Amino acid sequence: MVTDQVAPQRPPISVCVCTYKRPRQLMKLLRCLDGQATNGLFEFSIVVVDNDAKESARRVVELFVQESNIPVRYGVEPQQNIALARNASVHMATGELLAFVDDDEEPLADWLRKLYEVLSEYRADGVIGSVVPRFEESAPRWAVRGGIFRRPTFRTGEVISWRVAATNNALVKREVLLELDGPFRAHFGAGGEDQDLFRRAMSRGRTFVWSADAVCDEPIPAERTMVAFQLRRALLRGKIALRNPDGSRRGILKSAIATPMYAITLPVCLVMGSPVFVTQLVRIFDHLGKLLAACGIELVGDRYIS
Repeated sequence: MVTDQVAPQRPPISVCVCTYKRPRQLMKLLRCLDGQATNGLFEFSIVVVDNDAKESARRVVELFVQESNIPVRYGVEPQQNIALARNASVHMATGELLAFVDDDEEPLADWLRKLYEVLSEYRADGVIGSVVPRFEESAPRWAVRGGIFRRPTFRTGEVISWRVAATNNALVKREVLLELDGPFRAHFGAGGEDQDLFRRAMSRGRTFVWSADAVCDEPIPAERTMVAFQLRRALLRGKIALRNPDGSRRGILKSAIATPMYAITLPVCLVMGSPVFVTQLVRIFDHLGKLLAACGIELVGDRYIS
């Protein structure tokens, strides 16, 4: 007796990219996505949401479509708000799984496959991958050797906390996003919207694991290796932290104690070298940003600093 064998269904994945005035980086990212090796395990398409009312990314997407066979959907979120842009990408996506990657990153050729394989093997609701900074030759010593750009890493398959989860390298089941309000909440439009999403998902019993092999390179431009830039970013992080559970009275008290304690150590840190000194200074500004925001003092606007 001869029976027809049905080929296993290949689940569709939507790769979601939100972009704001980064045409060169966006094209590099799209070409990295074009080179993804799926090994026939899945199919994928790309969703690009332009968070610029002037549609600065439209031409880049049109050029990419001419040179690639990957299906691409383009949309615009005119209000500059990263949470709203991510929401638009989720609503435009058609895949059972949604992958997220930042517009200035360069995923390795097996990035998406590694995320998918870990999701399948560990039967998780989502997977978070590694992001590795790549510095310019002229980058200052404190940036390369300090802790500011150093990201946490874990063993593949290890269950992670929402505190280390981010959408700059992630694969998430669509059902997880649809059960959450938003799913990204608009008042996190300046950042922190991804940690808030993962926190809420985990509170509902969803599990997220790590993939050490699903790697995205992140070129670090000279602007981001300026101390003043990192201090502004730290103040904004502190301000945003008030919107998370850490912004409770206990969190504010912790920052009130940590700020002067860390400040006392600065002379010692200076002697130890710029990597230690700048890392500690940025840590102080993280706590200081929270304290200033709690007092209603706003030194940085509520605008996303990439």
